[in-house]
Amino acid sequence: AVLKSEFEHEEKHRKVFVWNVRFVLLAFALAAVALLVPALPHDAHAHRCLALLAYVTVMWTTEAVPFFASALSIPFLVIMMRILRGPEDASGVRHDLSAEDAAVKILSSMVDHVIF
Repeated sequence: AVLKSEFEHEEKHRKVFVWNVRFVLLAFALAAVALLVPALPHDAHAHRCLALLAYVTVMWTTEAVPFFASALSIPFLVIMMRILRGPEDASGVRHDLSAEDAAVKILSSMVDHVIF
């Protein structure tokens, strides 16, 4: 009886793992579709942010990855997807922040001295 119980326990964890992998793939696929389909054609930043929102929504609702892991992936994806805009220049245009500037801005807000 003990061996059967252990086998059933391992089988249950294997099935959960397979479903979690499927949910992660679904999240990436949904984000890719959101990036490729021009839902917000006039604002590229909003379009990329919508793709990030689709990814995070699937990750958090399915709990495929622990919340803290998917939450820590958000700043990385914001930098990689070039979602942040810089300040307006003299002509009133806001350009994308470079990866270095975006990383400094995000990480400085994450490790604020008030928090620690």
